[in-house]
Amino acid sequence: MRRLPLHQQLAEILRAEIGTGHVAPGDRLPTEAELCERYGMSRPTVRQALAALTQAGLIRRRAGQGTFVAATVDPRRLIGVVVTRLKGLFSLDMLDGIRAAADSAGALVAIQCSNQRAGGEESAIQRLRAQGVAAVIVEPSPACDTPSTFWDGISASGFPVVFIDRYVPHVPIPRVVSDNFGGGYAVTAHLLQTGRRRLAFLVPPEYPTSSADGRLAGVRAAIRACAGGAEDPWVVPVVGEGPDSLEGTSTAVARAAESMFSAGDRTAPDGVICGHDGLAAELLAWCHERGVGVPQDLAVTGFDDLPFASLLQPALTTVRQDMEGMGRRAVALVLERLRGEGSPAEVVLPVDLCVRASTMGARIAPGGDAPRGTVTRLASRATRGQSRS
Repeated sequence: MRRLPLHQQLAEILRAEIGTGHVAPGDRLPTEAELCERYGMSRPTVRQALAALTQAGLIRRRAGQGTFVAATVDPRRLIGVVVTRLKGLFSLDMLDGIRAAADSAGALVAIQCSNQRAGGEESAIQRLRAQGVAAVIVEPSPACDTPSTFWDGISASGFPVVFIDRYVPHVPIPRVVSDNFGGGYAVTAHLLQTGRRRLAFLVPPEYPTSSADGRLAGVRAAIRACAGGAEDPWVVPVVGEGPDSLEGTSTAVARAAESMFSAGDRTAPDGVICGHDGLAAELLAWCHERGVGVPQDLAVTGFDDLPFASLLQPALTTVRQDMEGMGRRAVALVLERLRGEGSPAEVVLPVDLCVRASTMGARIAPGGDAPRGTVTRLASRATRGQSRS
């Protein structure tokens, strides 16, 4: 997952303000000097961002008057996007893929945030439809409480909606997701090959979600298929004070870790599979404070491969998702539906296991380490054998 150049970051910020209606059609944007001061960027960087938005048809630059939001947008070229929140590299990469694919197709993007509030998706979709969007891409919030009757009604109406990253079970809406099952399988098979036999799965505060469920299913399948004498994973919930509270997450992970290790060495896990990289980073910090050796005493893995994962001490073994590719494929699926073409009910994007120091150098199972690529092949076979809903 890469960090966007500064001009692209600014373009995404301004694009979001336009898409969410914070600046309306015909409104004048701040001057280049004002944007430089507001965001701490150079004038060439600001000019690059404005040039990109001009090329996309979102703004118009009038000599001697300033820069203005485009007065009209053809609804047939407008795709709505609902995300849980507009921050974090994870979301930015996904939005960058959506934007790039929309630009290539000559379409524009309008963005709304559900902010993980009750009824957030329903309200956001209603606002976008009032703006006249042709279709909507929805990232359901982790604890999506929008009634299934709402989704069923949208599906029956024929209005194009595509889920991205997560999905609402038992709802007939197409989705684009990562191979969460294969990722859970691959990272578990890797841990088993290094001799780990007592595994725990650290689930995020927003659990249950479709992505976490898929990863846990992969973990269990790998244990059944690969392990002799390994125990069923200990599922340990992280109960925090909210998804935006870093202090709350840190405290919650520490509390979960204490519960795992309070029973003594014989029952404590020797490998922990974290639901995402943020949880793994907090667990590594706890291990450092308590003198728990990683990977000598405990192997730790994550999921996502965020930019900081390779910089942690020790560097984190994790599963890489292609969030930009996910955004691109979601736009392609929406466009297929708008053209009336047959489209798949589910698109599953492959993931990559990134093996680093947080799991290596401790124990090796009898017979030595697996040849390069074996874990990925095991996961691929397991994924192909799993039935899709």
